[in-house]
Amino acid sequence: MPIPWVVKLGGSFGMAETLPYWLEALAGCRVVVAPGGGLFADTVRTAQRRWGFADRLAHRLAIIAMRQYGLMLHGLCPRLETADAIDALAAGLPQGAAVWL
Repeated sequence: MPIPWVVKLGGSFGMAETLPYWLEALAGCRVVVAPGGGLFADTVRTAQRRWGFADRLAHRLAIIAMRQYGLMLHGLCPRLETADAIDALAAGLPQGAAVWL
């Protein structure tokens, strides 16, 4: 059965006091959480401004930042599973909720 909802948690939400409560609520649903980059992506932007490296590299680093934020979300709410590949999400997850890394 496909998972019917994708919920993007933008990186700026990562500092919200209500974040753990939202994660617990989402963990009880059949959703895929798509993380933003948050503070991790902000660091990439700062480093790019400072060092002037290419946008292509900045994009790759921002993808890594999204993974870091996703791992943080999982750390805050271990009930959320993690999935690296779209195949795992398409197959469905036992708990029904996952963070897409």
